[in-house]
Amino acid sequence: MLEDRDWPPYQRCSGCVALQYGWLELKVPQHLVGKFFVPPAGDPFIAFAPTENGLLDGPLIQLKEFTKLQELYQKLGVLEKHGIQTPLAFYELLGQANLGDPVIDRARKVEGVANSVRYEKFSKGPFTAIRIQDIEPDLDRLYLFTPDPEHYYMVSGRLSPALFRQLMSHLKLVKF
Repeated sequence: MLEDRDWPPYQRCSGCVALQYGWLELKVPQHLVGKFFVPPAGDPFIAFAPTENGLLDGPLIQLKEFTKLQELYQKLGVLEKHGIQTPLAFYELLGQANLGDPVIDRARKVEGVANSVRYEKFSKGPFTAIRIQDIEPDLDRLYLFTPDPEHYYMVSGRLSPALFRQLMSHLKLVKF
């Protein structure tokens, strides 16, 4: 289920654009991203718009709140039953094999783990990342966890191997 992987090695990034979103700083090469889009209303997210077509069909990055995850799974009682106190602990739980718990099986389906080609965990310094590679690449997800137990980040959508390595290579924790 959840496989531990090595953090991708540092890659030079000449001509990169730095993007700070909350406590997270990413460096993204200009040739992989045409522009960033932030919606004027609703839950905030940033869309990477690839230069090939300029449409807003690139990956999205969102700041997620643990309270919303708790609300989503409250009726099922999965967090309480398994003593889950952080979003990282929840996604680690989904990666444990043979729990024999139908509620966990349901959560795996909702979170895309059941249909994943790979379910991977990367750790380095203050960061832990969990990557769900779906059968359908447009449904890939990369969760980024910092020391803040109440918030985490989700990068969702088609995440090419080059963009994945670049994002992971340059992650930095910053204060604003």
